[in-house]
Amino acid sequence: MKFYNRKEELSTIDKVINSNNSEFSYFLWRRRIGKTSLINYYFKSNNKDFLYFFVWNKEEGNLLKSFEDTLFNFLWFTVKFESLRDFLKFLFEYSIKNPNLNVVFDEFQNFKFVNKEIFSDFQEFWDIYKRDSNIKIFSIGSIYTLMEDIFQDKNAPLFWRATSKIFLLEFEVSVLIEILKDYNIYSNENLLDVYTIFWWIPKYLEVLDDLNDLNEGLIISILKHNYICDNSLFLREGQDLLLSEFWKSANVYFSILEAIANWKTKRSEIADYTKMNYDSLWVYLEKLEKVYKYIEKNIPIVKPKNILNRYKIKDNFLFFWFRYIYKKSNLIEIGKYNELVEFILNDFSNIKWFTFEKLVKSLIIKRNIKNNFLISFEKIWNYWDKKWNEIDLVCFNEQTKKVVFIECKLQSKKITNLVKEKLIEKSETIQFFSWYTKYYLYYSLDNLDEIL
Repeated sequence: MKFYNRKEELSTIDKVINSNNSEFSYFLWRRRIGKTSLINYYFKSNNKDFLYFFVWNKEEGNLLKSFEDTLFNFLWFTVKFESLRDFLKFLFEYSIKNPNLNVVFDEFQNFKFVNKEIFSDFQEFWDIYKRDSNIKIFSIGSIYTLMEDIFQDKNAPLFWRATSKIFLLEFEVSVLIEILKDYNIYSNENLLDVYTIFWWIPKYLEVLDDLNDLNEGLIISILKHNYICDNSLFLREGQDLLLSEFWKSANVYFSILEAIANWKTKRSEIADYTKMNYDSLWVYLEKLEKVYKYIEKNIPIVKPKNILNRYKIKDNFLFFWFRYIYKKSNLIEIGKYNELVEFILNDFSNIKWFTFEKLVKSLIIKRNIKNNFLISFEKIWNYWDKKWNEIDLVCFNEQTKKVVFIECKLQSKKITNLVKEKLIEKSETIQFFSWYTKYYLYYSLDNLDEIL
């Protein structure tokens, strides 16, 4: 797959590289987002040399041996080190004699497991040598919480040492559309299917390089030949992605995420599903939301009294993985791949309406940022009340007193006159908007192009 997008991030790297000062930058967010690909692409496309060190979680002596081999291939002379501290000292001293040295440490957070004292050594040598060299250090990490602890914890040695931070986000929908068009498989249906399964994570989209017979449809081809099969990247991906974050509490967090993926979205429902104590559950939910950032609290846009918050998984890939792969791991263990594919296909429409609403919301927000939506709004969310009156999306502006109520249906034929009448009826029950100018919009896959 060719390299897509990342113009802003490439521009940031370019500014760092061309700075007249030493720079200590760090990249972070989840695995598979393309952090290493980004830095490699920049250096290769700009024909610049760089030292690349992958920080394996291994014994210090073995890690040093791999660093020594890297240096030999770069410098063409042999260097031996007794410790990681010796290695760092050599690197910084070398940068004094060789200005504009570019150094990349991949999986930087793994130093914590090899020798956590290395961060104090980084601090010491950085403070000593940064004014006399022009070294550019890029540290890449995929364990979000550890990277934040390393650079943002005020008690950590490297607190305030980073000169820049690149938070690498997922692709935007426009990039996903561009990718699907490049593979000649673009349609609104395929856009939603790929978004539902993979979100817009760059690494996962590489499956499009290996598409097989599409006569049965894109979704079936992906599931049978790329996702639910031997040697699949995806069957263990959720586990591999999260175990390093959750550690000893992994089973608890996995159970909570499975519950939310199966529509147990209220705290009481999650407690019943997981058999956890209701009062202690909030601690885990709070961490999932505010520390790990894998879930978000879904609050009705105008909250009636005694209406409970709902939780949802932000990452579509994890939503899909916990709903099907983790829940049905027994089928994988006994090789019943066809049964799992059939189970997913029979249920898939039950989650597509949910991800379609998320997709519409993200597109409307983009439109609003560009001042290209029906109204300029300040808030957008869902609405529900104790009588189970629900509205998919509501966006409004308290200054202009304008509100838009939005109904999302996968198929345009389901947007009937009765549906429209009910939306108006439900909107009239919300007293908060009594004096607002009201607008109504209806989106399906057929008219999604109106907001793309």
